[in-house]
Amino acid sequence: MVTAEQDIRKIQLKRISHVYYTHAASSIAKQKEFLADFGLFECTSPSPSADKTYYRGFGIDPWVYCLSSGEENKFGGAGFVVESLDDLEYAAKTLPDATPIYDLKDAPGGGKGLTFKDPVDGFPMHLVWGQEERTPDSDEKLSFPKIDFNFVSLSILESCCPRVKTRPANKFQRFEKSKAIIDLDLTRRLTNFCSKGPAPVYKLGHYGMVVTDFAKTYEFYQSRFNLIASDLLHTPTGHNVTAFNRIDRGSDTLVDHHTSSSSKGPLATYTTLPSKHTTLTLKYSAMTGCAIKAMRYAGVWEDISWGVKSSTTGLTRRNSSWSTMLMAT
Repeated sequence: MVTAEQDIRKIQLKRISHVYYTHAASSIAKQKEFLADFGLFECTSPSPSADKTYYRGFGIDPWVYCLSSGEENKFGGAGFVVESLDDLEYAAKTLPDATPIYDLKDAPGGGKGLTFKDPVDGFPMHLVWGQEERTPDSDEKLSFPKIDFNFVSLSILESCCPRVKTRPANKFQRFEKSKAIIDLDLTRRLTNFCSKGPAPVYKLGHYGMVVTDFAKTYEFYQSRFNLIASDLLHTPTGHNVTAFNRIDRGSDTLVDHHTSSSSKGPLATYTTLPSKHTTLTLKYSAMTGCAIKAMRYAGVWEDISWGVKSSTTGLTRRNSSWSTMLMAT
């Protein structure tokens, strides 16, 4: 831990990468079935274990979800990729109850990591560096339907998103029927895609926590990492009680609106399971409909819901005391 006399610099995070969950041994088989229907891909571990299974999306992260067998359901924390080995070494020296740096021998992609404890509520958190990134699966490999986007040239996007108009005016692309003009061809292509199975997950989106002392939690993560609040919610008296935090990678780098959220809540809601939800990202918002169809057609997942929140389409499947969500921006 750093002392008051030492200068504290922020540990530079690059992106959120993965989460750990433990399930009671009696429910492992059902959870594996759920994750497959949810659109995750089981991946091979370099050191296979009977009580641990890794799952990936189709993006660059070698894995996004670690499923472990245990005595009870438990959230094992989220993992973030740091910018450099120096950041990892600094974290090992200065974060509360940080472990020595260890090799991720049994995890796909390898690399090095450490675990530290949240100083307020004590749940584990993880930092990694040096993982071997995947080459993202192509649209052709995943049989994604082609969607025609129109791009506008903003100064921050000029290098990657030139001004390209591929769809004529007044032609909308919708998964569901609406009063607007419907792209019937797109609807047909998405329907055909849905019939093939779950909508593939791209990456981990964010996780949400309920914490006992919001002010202390907020101050810790804002001061020790390059995290800033995209949104803060407060009471009528002006006390902040919820934060949606994004990774600050400078004005030239686009990032997700948030990779974590924290909300003040009563102790009883998270003493055994701090995480309230975890989200997984899809390629297109229209594919949320595919995910719903796939899970309902499976005949075993009835407790699912979907809606539009904060301009984001989400699918939620509640599992034990938490919910797992698919999000597509």
